[in-house]
Amino acid sequence: MTDQPAADAQQDPTIIISLSDEQIAFLLELMNIRSIPGFNIPENFTDEVAQAAQNALLAQGILGYDDDDKLTINQGVAEVITASVRSHSYMTVTWGDDLHAFHITDAYSVYLNSPLPGVQRFQVLDSGLKLAAVLMALTQMAEPQANVAAMAPQPVDVTAYQQARQYAAAGDLDNAEAALSNTGLPDTVIAAIIAPAHRVVVRTTQIIDEQFENARAFAIHQDTQNAYYLIEEHDTALTVAVMNGEAVLTEIADTITPRPVT
Repeated sequence: MTDQPAADAQQDPTIIISLSDEQIAFLLELMNIRSIPGFNIPENFTDEVAQAAQNALLAQGILGYDDDDKLTINQGVAEVITASVRSHSYMTVTWGDDLHAFHITDAYSVYLNSPLPGVQRFQVLDSGLKLAAVLMALTQMAEPQANVAAMAPQPVDVTAYQQARQYAAAGDLDNAEAALSNTGLPDTVIAAIIAPAHRVVVRTTQIIDEQFENARAFAIHQDTQNAYYLIEEHDTALTVAVMNGEAVLTEIADTITPRPVT
């Protein structure tokens, strides 16, 4: 299903495309593309399933035939799929069991999520503001608060953090707090980290020569005052910083800005 099946992705950035997993698999095969980050080709993709997907795409106007009776793909749909493969940055946002993927190009971002089992939705976001708005909605981030008392990044023991999160997930907040008691973190920071509500994980990576580089990962915790506690994962350590929502978005935006491999 496409809202605008004849749209050009760069000329009409409001394009939204919803396709079944089987339809995407058929299009990828037709375009000689192995896969899209964040999408898994169905295991039961048989010839019969492929034929059914082709018929559905023809009926939707996504596929057609040229004068030589060769299959052609709607330009807007082809551009969105190509952008999802050839993006310079890839970002995932995990909230609970929900995974949302973003493929960032120089021209626009493609937001890929699954609104229904077996269905993928591609949405083109033509500006950084629209991308930020989607991120704020996904993370349930409130309007940026300017009066949050910021805290510069400081290291956190990985084992202590993991233990605290495990205790918190089990509802044992006393032991969760005790696990972080010797880290030197302020009580307000500890309280936000072990709170059972509002924890979002954001992972970003650069794509350079088809390789994932400069990967970064953040766990975002929020307290009732709309302060955000950004836990960044490193190879063997963590750092935690306190900032307002605008600063969180700026930090994430920096991670998806193309840069040389470090």
